[in-house]
Amino acid sequence: MKLPPYERVITVGICLLVVHAAHVLCCVSFFPDRRELDWAAPYGLLYCPLLYFTVRSAATNRHVRKFTVCLHCLPFMIAYMMYCYLIAKGIDKDAPFFVSYREVLYNFMLFSFLIYGLWTWFFPREIPSLALKRLLNTAVIMLILLGLLYLAAGMVVASQSSPDRYLPRLMIYLMMLVLTVMLFRHKLFIVKYIEPYVPQEVEKEEAPLINDKGKPTLIYGKSAINEEKLALYEEQIKAIMLEEQLFLDPLFNLDKLAESLHIPKHHLSQVFSLRFHKGFTSFLGELRINYALALLQKTDEKMNIENLAYECGFNSKVSFNRHFKQLVGVSPSAYKKQLHVKTKR
Repeated sequence: MKLPPYERVITVGICLLVVHAAHVLCCVSFFPDRRELDWAAPYGLLYCPLLYFTVRSAATNRHVRKFTVCLHCLPFMIAYMMYCYLIAKGIDKDAPFFVSYREVLYNFMLFSFLIYGLWTWFFPREIPSLALKRLLNTAVIMLILLGLLYLAAGMVVASQSSPDRYLPRLMIYLMMLVLTVMLFRHKLFIVKYIEPYVPQEVEKEEAPLINDKGKPTLIYGKSAINEEKLALYEEQIKAIMLEEQLFLDPLFNLDKLAESLHIPKHHLSQVFSLRFHKGFTSFLGELRINYALALLQKTDEKMNIENLAYECGFNSKVSFNRHFKQLVGVSPSAYKKQLHVKTKR
């Protein structure tokens, strides 16, 4: 699947967290007496630019230019070369040069956390996914808190005769762990719920376009909306429908979707025809049936089919049975019996 720009940045961020965690684990496991191998590594200089790149690419739906990436990552590259030099030369952590490196690094991290945090917070962003917006807002708040934590820790350490940075590092690693869990949860959501609804590549001349009644139509064979905007609309639809679970509302329709996304109704109809290759009603029915299948996997055999239908957003048992059999091949009752037999085995 072709990921949107911000998803690629998030993937890079997860890889950075994994590399950083592996570095810390190796230092603690194999070099317990050389704690400078851990705290002197300048990985913290990368988290701020990555968050900024995520917000920027999500707001503009464009990739960040390579020159911009190199410019923002320049402090990390310089600091990492200095770190490698200090470790390779075996310079003692109490040596004046190492002490100067440490002070410059921590002060620059403090500056980076606060400036990037505030810059990203006030960055004008129109992010279609409410869940993604909450994730980014939480990450920005954590970034600002980390900056304040560094500032407070610096004041405490400066007042101590024998400075100990263990507690600040522990708090920072705890916040990094929380951020990692949030990012992995986001990625699991993408894999589980969004990827199955990405249409397969088909030849445009041969792809049948389907209207809401399930009949072929060629009304949007030549859409006035460009491909970039169609792709953005598609992502907005998937995000708001899946993350907010609007399909569970029995009264939800195309008019309400257009109102929620502030997109003209006729544009949405084109997106469903050209990007999803199905009508809105079919798309809505598939979401509800997939939700019903997930519920049937988790609940016991005593679950009432009619209650299940209403819980999944259908306004009648008849409509639920029709959609279920059309997509799954058997009735809900038969599927539940098959599932129960497999569970007993």
